Amino acid sequence: EYVVACGRLIALTDDGRLYMLDAADDPPQMLWSVKLDQVLPAATNHQKSIRNWQRTTVYDRQPDAYAPVGQLTGFGLPLFRGRRLVVLNPWTGQQMWIQDNLPDDSRLAADADRLCVISESVSQIQVRNLRNGALRQSIPLPDWWTKGNSLYDVSVRHIELEAGTEYPWRIAVEGTRCLMFTVQPDSAMLTSYELSSGTSTWPNVAWRAQLS
Repeated sequence: EYVVACGRLIALTDDGRLYMLDAADDPPQMLWSVKLDQVLPAATNHQKSIRNWQRTTVYDRQPDAYAPVGQLTGFGLPLFRGRRLVVLNPWTGQQMWIQDNLPDDSRLAADADRLCVISESVSQIQVRNLRNGALRQSIPLPDWWTKGNSLYDVSVRHIELEAGTEYPWRIAVEGTRCLMFTVQPDSAMLTSYELSSGTSTWPNVAWRAQLS
């Protein structure tokens, strides 16, 4: 199931129902709830057949790409299933906007009023205004994202490092930032990327740690 917090808001799902709580009081007070099947279509065959199809990292024991509910911000709560994206007002539960006919492999990343819709099947990231759904820009899916798929569910301890080869892990997505960890036989590197632009945010000069 799903639990995520943003400020005083706590969103959680249980038995197919989404609840929004206000944690300003003790105990938290429920603001609203909705049955997910009332606002979202059924999952597609693709979504049903692939375990954790919504994942954004290679370690999705934790829900880094929540589905069918996306990342909570103070401006909106996105939901995606089938080919429909619905954004709810986090305080009232009212629908703010709907976008249909999106690729059914779409994954969500949100930060403040920005929503990134990531699709590998069309090799694209849509950057939308979380408040009204307006498309701000579309960018090609960066190579570093697709390279991060190569080590699905594999630990760095379980591979044999070969000279001249890089081994990339997409280890965390927080808001619209993605943290990549790249290992070579003699070094390791952490790089942070901004999904809305596809560019690295740090380090400008790669920080490397020598491996003993």
